[in-house]
Amino acid sequence: MFKVFIIEDELIIRRGLVYSVDWTSLDCIVIGEADNGYEALKKVSTFKPDIVLLDINMPIMDGIDFLAHTQKHKFKTIVISGHDEFEYAKQAIRYGISDYLLKPVDHEELEAAITKSKQELTKEMVYEATLQMDDSELMIFPKKYNQDLFITKLNNYLEMNYMSKI
Repeated sequence: MFKVFIIEDELIIRRGLVYSVDWTSLDCIVIGEADNGYEALKKVSTFKPDIVLLDINMPIMDGIDFLAHTQKHKFKTIVISGHDEFEYAKQAIRYGISDYLLKPVDHEELEAAITKSKQELTKEMVYEATLQMDDSELMIFPKKYNQDLFITKLNNYLEMNYMSKI
């Protein structure tokens, strides 16, 4: 299951995200909440979420500052904002967010963004696993991943040795 952390200063919206989404069907679980970036910053290190739903405009520490302080953490961020301003989106994109949704949140868009984030996380986990495996380990890895892992290892080998004689 993927762990989701929600950072939203408006209680009604935060509760709506927690209770109106069928997290189980998305293979997710909400592990925590915060009403500002500063509070979230303290909790993220402890909870280690996979996906963060983040409001941009919050008191004490806004979403952009939160993103700036969490670059070392490996989670996907879906920004949920009431501001349709390009500058907010541009700043958020610089920090590698997965998606940018506008309030009021459409549940289908949110589910699509979560699915996209899960796929990105899965690809990253598989890629990191391939970098740590040798060829014999790849053979015993589950069959559905063998082809992707083999291609990833082959690409890595080619990138590192393309100048060498064959």
